[in-house]
Amino acid sequence: MAAQGAQTPSISLYLPDAILAIESESARKQFLRYEPTDEDRERALTVVAEGYVGETVSEGCVSITRVILLSDPSGTTVKEAYRSEALGSTWRNAFGTSNYCEALRAKFAMEDVREVQTAAKDGEFYIAVFAGAVNTKVYKIKRKHQSKLGL
Repeated sequence: MAAQGAQTPSISLYLPDAILAIESESARKQFLRYEPTDEDRERALTVVAEGYVGETVSEGCVSITRVILLSDPSGTTVKEAYRSEALGSTWRNAFGTSNYCEALRAKFAMEDVREVQTAAKDGEFYIAVFAGAVNTKVYKIKRKHQSKLGL
C-alpha cells in the first residue's frame, strides 16, 4: 500500500528551456529584469526530488540527499549529478511543533543522460532517489515522457 501523507515522494524534470521560462516569468511577475546566468543556460537535465511528508508532525518527513541516473534497476550504467543543491522547507502544525526537510535539485549533463538512455533497454532509463544511504524510490522515465521533454 502506498504511503499517504501531506506530500508523497515525487520528482520533476526540467530542461534548460523550461528553467529559462520559469525564471523569466518569475522575474516578470516581480517587475524585475531577468538576465540568464551561464548555469541557467547549461545543457543539463535538472531533477527536483521531494521526499515523503507525513500528515502529522509526528509522522515526520524524508530529506532527499542524492539523485542518480540508472540504465536499469540493477545499475549497469550509473551517472551522478555534477551539481546538487538542497532545497529546505520547514513544516509546522498549529501547536508550534515543526519538522525540517530537504528536497534536492540535481543537474545532470546531457551527455550523461544520453549515455544512460543509450544503455537502457528501449531507451527507458531510471532515476533513483536516496535519503542518506536508503534508496527511497526509483522512477522509470518512459519514452512517452521523454518525448514530451524533448529527450
